[in-house]
Amino acid sequence: APEINPQKGTKNVILTRINISVLCYSTILNSLKLQALGNYSSSDIENYKIWYHTDSIFTNGMPIILYTKNTGLDTGTYNVSGISKNMSVGNHYIFITTDIACEAHGKRVSILVKDLNFNNIPYTPSNLTISSVDINNQSTTGNITGLFNNVYNNTAYTYSIKASANTNYTWLLTNGNIISGQGTNQVLVEWNVNLQGSIQVIGENQNGCKDTSSQTVTIIYNPSCISV
Repeated sequence: APEINPQKGTKNVILTRINISVLCYSTILNSLKLQALGNYSSSDIENYKIWYHTDSIFTNGMPIILYTKNTGLDTGTYNVSGISKNMSVGNHYIFITTDIACEAHGKRVSILVKDLNFNNIPYTPSNLTISSVDINNQSTTGNITGLFNNVYNNTAYTYSIKASANTNYTWLLTNGNIISGQGTNQVLVEWNVNLQGSIQVIGENQNGCKDTSSQTVTIIYNPSCISV
């Protein structure tokens, strides 16, 4: 079945699986016709692939690549020829996968298998179904929350962002120091001098995709630090 809401940067996302049952005698899969649908942009996906497998589960064993398109796949109809895959009597599986780009915008990618060609004879599946994948384009950072205007120097403040699963965070400061929380979605910060400062966070998900969020900070002297 297609994967549900794959994160940006996910490799070999299964768009569809075709079960081919060879009943009487061996045959050769020569080509197939696909229709790509959805509201995605071709830059949302990369490395479109067609695989052959003897197992119904893609991650079991070693599937064989039959076709690769290294760039994105626009919507439309495609004839994939030159496959020439021998199939003996029994069950065989064709998987169609893609890689989700780090810059994906969270759209739907759909694949419809229209025709297959065995021994140069076209065959139209009787149960045509559209398989769809919705890309999860959730930012790993979002907006930083905290106090940014007229913060006191030598005083601790908390800054945070909404946590995302399987994400590492790196916080960067100008004219300030991180007291605790580096690597998490929340840090405790102390600002140094009465100048303009800044705070930035870089979120990196498990696939190496990064998002950045930043804010400028106005720092003033803490009056409690002065005794007259």
